[in-house]
Amino acid sequence: MSSFAPGTVHLGWKVVTRASSGPAPRFKVEKGGQAGILQAFPFKGANGPVHQELAERLRRWQGLTHPELVATDVDLQDRAALVVFPLLDPLPPGAYEAEKCVQILQVIARALVPFHKKGIAHGELSPASVRLDGARRILLPPSLQPPLPGVLRLGIETDPRYAAPEVLDGRPPSPRSDMFSIGLIFYRLLTGDPPTKTQEPADSFAARGAEPAPALDPGTNGALKALYAKLTAIREEQRPQDAEELVADLEALVTRGLGPELNSLPGGEVRAVSIGGPFFMAIVLAGLFVGIGYYMTTFLHPISPVAEYVFPPEGKPGAAPVDEKTGAEKTGAEKTDTEKTDTEKTGAEKTDTEKTDTEKTDTEKTDAEKTDAEKTGAEKSQ
Repeated sequence: MSSFAPGTVHLGWKVVTRASSGPAPRFKVEKGGQAGILQAFPFKGANGPVHQELAERLRRWQGLTHPELVATDVDLQDRAALVVFPLLDPLPPGAYEAEKCVQILQVIARALVPFHKKGIAHGELSPASVRLDGARRILLPPSLQPPLPGVLRLGIETDPRYAAPEVLDGRPPSPRSDMFSIGLIFYRLLTGDPPTKTQEPADSFAARGAEPAPALDPGTNGALKALYAKLTAIREEQRPQDAEELVADLEALVTRGLGPELNSLPGGEVRAVSIGGPFFMAIVLAGLFVGIGYYMTTFLHPISPVAEYVFPPEGKPGAAPVDEKTGAEKTGAEKTDTEKTDTEKTGAEKTDTEKTDTEKTDTEKTDAEKTDAEKTGAEKSQ
């Protein structure tokens, strides 16, 4: 990068000094007293393919202008892509009044209109995208901010604290994903806190997966909460579809105090009854249970009622037998053959006892008669 020595001029900007090294070096430049940043993206080396993709994105929006968009010079050379833009201060930290928050969202939305009209997503929106140009707030175009350390290892190219859920899932950014990012910027402006409290990109990535969008304070104005809910809707169809729709929603909020409603799902979609949804599965399960019941009652033999007989509890004569599985007493109809055998046995035992008693009585009677006879014989002898 010897061609970027101090004093050399690129795109009308004079190089002052090197600001940072690495795969995409940055240089401090100046033009007419205005300080700026020049960044070079070489097409050779390990990061060459990534830089070529970035150059293609730059080519898509090159030439787009808007009064609230940072003026940027782009030079797509054979060996590298060069980008120069004025060095402007970012937004100060801390929470902002609701009126100022809405004004900042209006700047972002208006600056994005020319992008979204061409179907181009910004894809890198965060509070750092908004810069101060004197008293004005203006928006940085995409690809002008170096990614945070560790972000590229996550498979994304933007701050995971402000990326839409579908972008975190690996899908390319879209105007609707820009809307979600604007919603999280809105949260940061209102509360003064980022959507996640973690410092490391990987931790932020995980935290966003658990909570896509944190809740606003319950005391927040209802119209502001409605705007936040629409911007951060999980279903992309329910968000503002592009910057123009957001401009209209913000205008209604400012002029009439009206919070926007979520967009309807397309085509009268009813998710609960869609094929493969819960309703379809309920029908399948109901049919399955009916089929199983029919098979069991028609083809399977009933279980013998004495298969699991249990004796009555000890110390409770006459108690009904108890089912071991249910703990319920069995009815008379459920009494088993064993119970009947016991009854018959008891009857037999009773008969034997009666028979024994009878024999005993007869024996006693015979003995008595014998005694009487002997007594009579004795008297006769006398």
